[in-house]
Amino acid sequence: MTGSKRILGLLGCTAAMALGATIMASSATAAYPDQAITLIVPSAPGGSTDVGGRLYAAALSDALGQPVVVSNKPGGGLTIGSALVANAPPDGYTLLFTINAPISIAKFTIPNLTYDPQKSFEPISLLARTLQVIVASPKFEPDTLQEVIDYAKANPGKLRFGTPGIGTPDHIALEMINDKAGINIVHVPYKGGSPVITDLRGGFIELGIASLVTVAPLLQSGDLKAIALVETERYDAMPDVPIVDEVIPGVGRPTWFGVFAPAGTPADVLAKLNAASQELMAKPEIAERFQQAGLVPVGTSAEVLKEQVDKDVEYFGSLIERLNVEIAR
Repeated sequence: MTGSKRILGLLGCTAAMALGATIMASSATAAYPDQAITLIVPSAPGGSTDVGGRLYAAALSDALGQPVVVSNKPGGGLTIGSALVANAPPDGYTLLFTINAPISIAKFTIPNLTYDPQKSFEPISLLARTLQVIVASPKFEPDTLQEVIDYAKANPGKLRFGTPGIGTPDHIALEMINDKAGINIVHVPYKGGSPVITDLRGGFIELGIASLVTVAPLLQSGDLKAIALVETERYDAMPDVPIVDEVIPGVGRPTWFGVFAPAGTPADVLAKLNAASQELMAKPEIAERFQQAGLVPVGTSAEVLKEQVDKDVEYFGSLIERLNVEIAR
């Protein structure tokens, strides 16, 4: 065999190997998923993020024909679970279901964050929004936001406000209330929303923010009382509950839920997950389950979620710097 023929032979083998590898990779991703998927929820069981995550996991499991197992990883202002996903293999088998906090806010409030919220994840879909309400212990006398402000001014540093952690939207909302109303309500961070509700009911703290998914029955039973919605407009089902902006303008901002994969996840896997997510949220029966849980179903393209993240990072970065918000140590 001449030298030129040997070279052509080698090139042919190389091309065949490359083609084979491409076919194998394509086949592997085409078969996705062929095993269980882990959906990490970075908060404690029982809160709105957990409820939303479990609704999504059940629907996604039915759509993809594989188990989608929820794994709660609370702590660190929702960054512990988020970091696990950021550092997981980018194969589509470890996903993150979260509110905006560890994606839009954490980089400004958590020192030595082990991931970059805008670079460590692949956005899949903005799935839902949740209605947030400031609630009070039934043992706390004030019934309106103005009465809370008046009490706080007369008793500086005595009111305690529970949140799911430093740097969460609840924490930022409290800082905005303190700043705009000129008061000093003490921040008490927890490892999730459920422990906040427990301590509110017990009277160990006076105030907190929760989603309607977790507190609607408690409001009806009188175990908690609604002070104001942290939204931009009133909610038809709660016409007597004002929004915060009616007393303190500029505080209301909707909280969203999104699903993410580790950076580097194959594009066709992301496309399959996004298509499934949008189809699910468009189904009336799935949308109704979310609505019954107090969540507003959305279901968007990955691009819409990315745009939302970028806008929130800019907004919260400027806000946190101006308010000089405390950071985790």
